[in-house]
Amino acid sequence: MRVHSRFHLLILFMLITIFSLPNFGFTQRNNRVEGNRIAANGPLQARIDAQRDAEADINQFVWGTGGFILGTAGACLLGSAGVIGAYAYQPTPPPARFIGKSSEYIMNYTKTYKTKARRLQVRSSAIGCISGTVISGILWRIYYF
Repeated sequence: MRVHSRFHLLILFMLITIFSLPNFGFTQRNNRVEGNRIAANGPLQARIDAQRDAEADINQFVWGTGGFILGTAGACLLGSAGVIGAYAYQPTPPPARFIGKSSEYIMNYTKTYKTKARRLQVRSSAIGCISGTVISGILWRIYYF
């Protein structure tokens, strides 16, 4: 009886090992680690590069100032138009960044870049719109009441 239970435990252990090994391979499929850094053409590196470049490329001051001016001039109506405009405009990364990169890297980079850039634009424009609307409301309250 004791031999059979050890046998079953060993079979169970072997099955768990066999079915879990392919999962380790899939997690590292395209992100080869060379030394202490991630491979240059992997999708993870593409996302990291795209987020860093989007933060550097998007001028949040301009989007915030535009939202502030529209929010001050037309309160919620024009301010919301500025936020919608920030959402509708999709910046594209310069093609020079893709020289020597794989198609998977380009696809992941472009998708992440557009998402991050749009998020930064909308956030800056919304903050400017809200602050402009508040300033406009305060000034209107002071001068007309």
